[in-house]
Amino acid sequence: EALRQYTLECLNLLDTAADVHLDTLVRVAQTAFGVETVLISLIDRDRQWFKAHCGQDARQTGRDLAFCAHALHEERFLVINDARQDERFFDNALVTGPPHVCFYAGAVLRDSSGLPLGTLCLIDHKPRQLDTAQLERLERCALLVENELIQRDALLAERARATLQANIDPITGYSLRRRYLQRMTAWLQERASQGALQVILVKLQNAVRLRKQQGVDFYEGVLQSLSH
Repeated sequence: EALRQYTLECLNLLDTAADVHLDTLVRVAQTAFGVETVLISLIDRDRQWFKAHCGQDARQTGRDLAFCAHALHEERFLVINDARQDERFFDNALVTGPPHVCFYAGAVLRDSSGLPLGTLCLIDHKPRQLDTAQLERLERCALLVENELIQRDALLAERARATLQANIDPITGYSLRRRYLQRMTAWLQERASQGALQVILVKLQNAVRLRKQQGVDFYEGVLQSLSH
């Protein structure tokens, strides 16, 4: 669960703006399955948050009420034909009160490593059943959502690598001055309440003259030795 939560947070999806591709997908699914509501639900620590929604205005509910939190434990689907008759959900506030969930079908959404992050789910206020063909169609829709999430994950990873490379000195392997000062400031703020601190500053004097007199290769060798 800790790894799943960490992965979800790294995707930077929670509490983000609407996504036109995902919004279109849930609208298509609503029409294709003829249900009242379709959601892309991400399971956070204590809530389920809807990255895309069609058929209801709410953006989140408590995790303790979430059908989707139960779906995370399934391999592929969680289907509840009539929640009023299900011992797990008959007294759930989302069943006994608005939006009066009766039918629920959730396909698990996983990241590239297979960790469950949430569901693409169909909801209706009356009992329903899905046949094998409809379940396969729901799984295909879920794969489209997963592809969007995986592509986002890959893009974030590439940006992180680019940012890291842009802030690392190729000679010493250490952070450049700007990045170093940012990290040092954060480090000091974290430890400001722990008492006195000591900082050692090592500086290469006459660097410009050294490079001119001894050459670039010698100068870089000195920097590497200092770094070591």
